[in-house]
Amino acid sequence: MIVHVGDDDLGRHLYAVQFAPGCLQALPWGDTQFDCTVVVCNAREARHRAEEISIEVVDANTDWVNTTGPDAEWLHDVIDRTSVDRGRQGKVGDGDPMTSWHEDAVNDSQMAEVARGGWGGHDNVLALVVGDKEDFARFVALLRDSLPAESD
Repeated sequence: MIVHVGDDDLGRHLYAVQFAPGCLQALPWGDTQFDCTVVVCNAREARHRAEEISIEVVDANTDWVNTTGPDAEWLHDVIDRTSVDRGRQGKVGDGDPMTSWHEDAVNDSQMAEVARGGWGGHDNVLALVVGDKEDFARFVALLRDSLPAESD
Protein backbone atom coordinates (compact mmCIF):
# COMPACT_ATOMS: atom_id res chain seq x y z
CA MET A 1 0.00 0.00 0.00
CA ILE A 2 1.37 3.40 -0.99
CA VAL A 3 1.49 5.90 1.86
CA HIS A 4 1.81 9.67 1.65
CA VAL A 5 4.79 10.48 3.86
CA GLY A 6 4.54 14.26 3.60
CA ASP A 7 5.56 17.25 1.52
CA ASP A 8 9.00 18.81 1.31
CA ASP A 9 9.83 22.49 1.34
CA LEU A 10 9.72 22.55 -2.49
CA GLY A 11 6.10 21.40 -2.51
CA ARG A 12 6.89 17.89 -3.72
CA HIS A 13 4.74 15.07 -2.39
CA LEU A 14 6.76 12.18 -0.95
CA TYR A 15 5.30 8.70 -0.88
CA ALA A 16 6.58 5.27 0.09
CA VAL A 17 5.63 1.69 -0.68
CA GLN A 18 7.02 -1.65 0.41
CA PHE A 19 8.06 -3.62 -2.67
CA ALA A 20 5.71 -6.36 -3.79
CA PRO A 21 4.79 -7.39 -7.32
CA GLY A 22 2.10 -5.03 -8.59
CA CYS A 23 2.84 -2.34 -5.99
CA LEU A 24 3.10 0.38 -8.66
CA GLN A 25 -0.05 -0.58 -10.57
CA ALA A 26 -2.42 1.98 -9.01
CA LEU A 27 -0.60 5.19 -8.15
CA PRO A 28 -2.36 8.01 -6.27
CA TRP A 29 -1.30 10.46 -9.00
CA GLY A 30 -2.46 8.26 -11.88
CA ASP A 31 -0.36 8.18 -15.06
CA THR A 32 1.62 11.36 -14.34
CA GLN A 33 5.39 10.87 -14.45
CA PHE A 34 7.19 10.63 -11.12
CA ASP A 35 10.63 10.18 -9.61
CA CYS A 36 11.52 7.03 -7.70
CA THR A 37 14.23 5.91 -5.30
CA VAL A 38 14.72 2.20 -4.74
CA VAL A 39 15.66 1.89 -1.07
CA VAL A 40 17.41 -1.42 -0.42
CA CYS A 41 17.05 -2.31 3.25
CA ASN A 42 17.46 -6.04 2.56
CA ALA A 43 20.24 -6.85 0.08
CA ARG A 44 19.38 -10.55 -0.10
CA GLU A 45 15.78 -9.78 -1.08
CA ALA A 46 16.91 -7.18 -3.62
CA ARG A 47 19.28 -9.67 -5.26
CA HIS A 48 16.63 -12.39 -5.26
CA ARG A 49 13.88 -10.13 -6.67
CA ALA A 50 15.94 -7.76 -8.85
CA GLU A 51 14.14 -8.71 -12.05
CA GLU A 52 10.70 -8.15 -10.47
CA ILE A 53 11.83 -4.84 -8.97
CA SER A 54 13.26 -3.61 -12.25
CA ILE A 55 10.15 -4.56 -14.24
CA GLU A 56 7.92 -2.82 -11.70
CA VAL A 57 10.02 0.37 -11.90
CA VAL A 58 10.47 0.37 -15.67
CA ASP A 59 6.82 -0.38 -16.46
CA ALA A 60 5.65 2.50 -14.25
CA ASN A 61 5.78 6.03 -15.63
CA THR A 62 9.08 6.76 -13.88
CA ASP A 63 11.17 9.66 -15.13
CA TRP A 64 14.12 9.37 -12.77
CA VAL A 65 15.14 6.29 -10.77
CA ASN A 66 17.78 6.35 -8.02
CA THR A 67 19.10 3.19 -6.39
CA THR A 68 20.50 3.15 -2.85
CA GLY A 69 21.84 0.62 -0.40
CA PRO A 70 23.97 -2.46 -0.91
CA ASP A 71 24.64 -3.25 -4.58
CA ALA A 72 23.14 0.07 -5.68
CA GLU A 73 25.22 0.18 -8.87
CA TRP A 74 24.42 -3.44 -9.72
CA LEU A 75 20.66 -2.86 -9.26
CA HIS A 76 20.93 0.33 -11.33
CA ASP A 77 22.46 -1.73 -14.14
CA VAL A 78 19.65 -4.31 -13.91
CA ILE A 79 17.08 -1.50 -14.22
CA ASP A 80 18.89 -0.05 -17.25
CA ARG A 81 19.00 -3.45 -18.99
CA THR A 82 15.32 -4.05 -18.19
CA SER A 83 14.51 -0.65 -19.69
CA VAL A 84 16.09 -1.79 -22.96
CA ASP A 85 14.44 -5.23 -22.79
CA ARG A 86 11.00 -3.65 -22.19
CA GLY A 87 11.42 -1.10 -25.01
CA ARG A 88 11.69 2.11 -23.01
CA GLN A 89 15.10 2.88 -24.45
CA GLY A 90 17.04 1.66 -27.47
CA LYS A 91 20.29 1.08 -25.62
CA VAL A 92 21.60 1.39 -22.09
CA GLY A 93 22.33 5.03 -21.40
CA ASP A 94 19.54 6.54 -23.52
CA GLY A 95 17.98 7.81 -20.29
CA ASP A 96 14.41 6.52 -20.28
CA PRO A 97 14.11 6.43 -17.37
CA MET A 98 17.10 8.43 -16.19
CA THR A 99 18.95 6.44 -13.56
CA SER A 100 21.57 7.04 -10.89
CA TRP A 101 23.10 4.92 -8.18
CA HIS A 102 24.20 6.03 -4.76
CA GLU A 103 26.54 3.37 -3.41
CA ASP A 104 27.54 5.62 -0.52
CA ALA A 105 23.93 5.72 0.73
CA VAL A 106 23.83 2.51 2.74
CA ASN A 107 22.10 3.35 6.01
CA ASP A 108 18.53 4.54 6.49
CA SER A 109 19.47 8.21 6.99
CA GLN A 110 21.62 8.30 3.86
CA MET A 111 18.96 6.52 1.80
CA ALA A 112 16.30 8.96 3.07
CA GLU A 113 18.52 11.84 2.00
CA VAL A 114 18.63 10.44 -1.54
CA ALA A 115 14.87 9.77 -1.52
CA ARG A 116 14.11 13.40 -0.80
CA GLY A 117 17.23 14.79 -2.49
CA GLY A 118 15.91 16.35 -5.64
CA TRP A 119 17.05 14.13 -8.51
CA GLY A 120 14.41 14.56 -11.14
CA GLY A 121 11.90 17.36 -11.17
CA HIS A 122 8.46 15.93 -10.61
CA ASP A 123 5.93 16.80 -7.94
CA ASN A 124 5.49 13.18 -6.89
CA VAL A 125 8.44 11.27 -5.45
CA LEU A 126 8.22 7.63 -4.41
CA ALA A 127 10.51 5.58 -2.17
CA LEU A 128 10.22 1.92 -3.16
CA VAL A 129 11.42 0.08 -0.04
CA VAL A 130 12.87 -3.41 -0.46
CA GLY A 131 12.64 -5.09 2.91
CA ASP A 132 10.19 -6.36 5.50
CA LYS A 133 7.40 -4.51 7.33
CA GLU A 134 9.76 -3.34 10.05
CA ASP A 135 12.22 -1.95 7.48
CA PHE A 136 9.37 -0.13 5.76
CA ALA A 137 7.94 1.33 8.97
CA ARG A 138 11.38 2.45 10.16
CA PHE A 139 12.21 4.07 6.81
CA VAL A 140 8.86 5.87 6.54
CA ALA A 141 9.24 7.26 10.07
CA LEU A 142 12.75 8.47 9.33
CA LEU A 143 11.72 10.04 6.02
CA ARG A 144 8.72 11.73 7.67
CA ASP A 145 10.92 13.08 10.47
CA SER A 146 13.37 14.51 7.92
CA LEU A 147 10.70 16.67 6.29
CA PRO A 148 10.03 20.25 7.38
CA ALA A 149 7.45 20.60 10.12
CA GLU A 150 4.03 21.60 8.90
CA SER A 151 3.12 25.15 9.86
CA ASP A 152 -0.21 25.95 11.43
